[in-house]
Parts: sequence; structure tokens; C-alpha cells
Amino acid sequence: MKKNYLTILILFLCVGISYGGGIGNIFTKSPTSYVNPIIGTGEIPEAMGGGHTYPGVGYPFGMTQWTAQTNIHGDWGVPYYYEDGVIQGIRGTHYPSGSCMDDYGAVTVMPIVGELKVDPEVRASKFSHDNEIAKPYYYKVLLDDYGITSEHTATNRCAIFQFTYPKSDESYILVSPTELVNSLIGEGYVKINMSNNEVVGYNSKGGGWRNSIPSPFAGYFVAKFDRKFSNYGTWNSEKININSTEAKGTDSVGAFVKFSTKQGDKVKLKVCSSFIDVAQARDNMAKEIPSWDMDEVINKTKKIWDDQLNKIAVRGGSKEQKTIFYTSLYHAMLLPREFSEYGRYYSPFDGKIHQGVYYDDFSMWDTFRAEHPLLTILEPERSIDMIKTLISMYEEGGWIPKWPNPYYSNDMIGTHSDSIITDAYLKGLRDFDINRAY
Repeated sequence: MKKNYLTILILFLCVGISYGGGIGNIFTKSPTSYVNPIIGTGEIPEAMGGGHTYPGVGYPFGMTQWTAQTNIHGDWGVPYYYEDGVIQGIRGTHYPSGSCMDDYGAVTVMPIVGELKVDPEVRASKFSHDNEIAKPYYYKVLLDDYGITSEHTATNRCAIFQFTYPKSDESYILVSPTELVNSLIGEGYVKINMSNNEVVGYNSKGGGWRNSIPSPFAGYFVAKFDRKFSNYGTWNSEKININSTEAKGTDSVGAFVKFSTKQGDKVKLKVCSSFIDVAQARDNMAKEIPSWDMDEVINKTKKIWDDQLNKIAVRGGSKEQKTIFYTSLYHAMLLPREFSEYGRYYSPFDGKIHQGVYYDDFSMWDTFRAEHPLLTILEPERSIDMIKTLISMYEEGGWIPKWPNPYYSNDMIGTHSDSIITDAYLKGLRDFDINRAY
């Protein structure tokens, strides 16, 4: 769908911009080549921590984004700041990019060599932005302290990683679901399945404005390796337990696996998320990343973003202006996130599994003015599904929320869903229960 310049003006009103770094190189003329996910990641104290964005990899409106984690103490839980200078791991995150809310149901992976260090601030590696590539469909960085090149791409709910190691008899990958300092205290759990080359687990830390989510909320994950590991273990409260296969706790919890690597050895890892259970996470992996072909996933995710961003074609303008525009459009296509998993979803409002399509993380106080009106033009069918979701939230929780993240946050004043639903109705989008919505 081609839109004129007036739509471009609407989009500029839709998303705030702040810079965390320079404009990236333009390699192709596809829309994604103009997207710079580093924009907005700069820490500006007087602006409450900058743009609160991060270089996420995943699908448009995808359930889980995968980003470099530079800290666990970020303002309201944002996992990446441009100025930090270190990387603690790669996080599968549900932090609402551009917001001031909390992360929830996350999992972090980190490759290291040498001494086994599990504390994220101790194991963190220095890196240079000169050795960092950030795209909506791909991320690559050199971990200077370990000589490891980390790469990943992602789908709606899953990611595939490739870690290129130096020669070492002490090469590790760490997996932790509890590195969310600013979220509500919850329980983390990991289990190593040697026979399947897997680590599975969950994180029950909630998001929201520090409001409790009805039990049994959790973010589940399956992490599958492409090779056998020579040793393994877990940690709990940073106490390392060699040959342990399970750990559970409310503090720092995680699992590690060990390999011997030659110079240039590439170890692959697939991680998939779910809000339903571990079995659903495994099913999501089988559907979304069935093979170990990383290039195939990169190309597929890139095409999905190109098709999505091509809904608005820009003529003229400088390279920098196109970068600002398409990065803004990329940010506008991250939230609300799809919360359902192939026809089913866990409702944070009543703690039950339901049938249907479902979205969450509606920053309605911020987005009712411009983003949702834009989505009625670019994403009419998705907009209807979002309205159906708001009605479901009412039915499952008692009222339409102001800012679900993923449960009631009661953040801000007003009832901005009124504007979102009415705007869609007046534009002819009426394939929802209008009386129920009213």
C-alpha cells in the first residue's frame, strides 16, 4: 500500500526520536537498510534515560525481541544503553521499547571462555560499536574480553545464535532467566536435559508498574544446542554447582554448559519462548526454526521487515532523512506485541489459557493519538484483532486497561481505549463485537 507525504507527517508525530549513535552504513536500497535500531538507545539523564529503545531483533509486533544486554540496572529495566561499553549477554526480552515500564518473562544467554563467571556484571565483556552490526533481522558483535563473535537472528518467538569461539578447553554458554533487577520478585527455574542437548526453564517475574500478575504467570523457554557438551552445571544465588541439572530460586539462577573448541569453532543455539508452558515453547521452535540454517532465518526475517516497511514508500530526501523515517516506522511496528501462540494464549488477567488471537503491551496513553490511527491505515486487520484483545481483557479482568504490561498497571489517567476503538469504528473497521465494546 503506497502512501503520500501526508502519511509521512503522521508517522513523524507517531514516534519520538533520540540518538544513541551515528547513522549506520546503507548497503542496499531495501527499507530495512535504512533502519538503525541504535537510534534512541542513548542515555540522557535529564530525559529519564533517553529514548528507552534497544536494538531488538525479531518480527514486526513479535512476541519476543532479542537484544544485547548491557546492564541489569537500567532505568525501568531497559536492557541496552549505547554508552555502557560492555555486554552481559543477549536477552530475549519483553521490555516495551520506548516506554518507562518493566521487563518480564525474559531469558539471557552469554558465551564466555576461561574462568566460569556467572554474575552478569563480573562476566561482562567490553565491546566496540565499530564491531557491532544492528539490524531488525540480525545482530552481530565481537566480545573483546573473550575473542568470541556473537551473532543472532530471530522470528516471532524464537532466536537462533551462532557463537564463534577461540581455541579453548573452557568454552561456556550461560543461560539465565532471572536477570531482571527492576521487575517484581519472582521465581526462576532451569533444568538441563543432557539427552536432548537442552536447557529449559521459566521466569515468573512480572512486568507492569510493579503490580503482581495473577498466578500462574511465567515466561517459559527452551534452549537447544547443536552439539553435545562436555560438562554442565547450575548456579543459585551465584553459588556454582558442577554436574547439577536443576536450580530454582528467587535470586540469581541459571545453567551453564561447557565445550572444548578449536580456533574458529562455531556453536549454534536455538532459544524459543512461550507464555503457556515449556511444551509450547518447544512447539514454537519446531514451527519457527526447525533447522539449523541461520542464513535462511535471516533472509526470511529480513523479507518480512522489507514487506512491512514497504507499506510506505518514500521518494526523495537524504539518506539521513530516510534513516530517521524508516527507523521511526520500525519502532511503530514493535508494539503492541502478539501474545498468542498459534491460536492459544495465556491471559495475564485471569491466569487461564484461551483460544484466539491476543496482543499485549498497549502503551495507550502514549499511542492513542497517532500510532493507533496509523495502524488503522497500515494494519487494519491487526487493528481489529487489537480491539478484540481489549474486549477480551475486559471480559477476563473486569475492565479495559489503561496500560497493560502485561497485566493492569493502572498507569496514567483517562480511558484512551475509547479513542482507539472509536477511531477504528469511524474508519469502517467494525469486525468486532461493537455492543460489547460499547
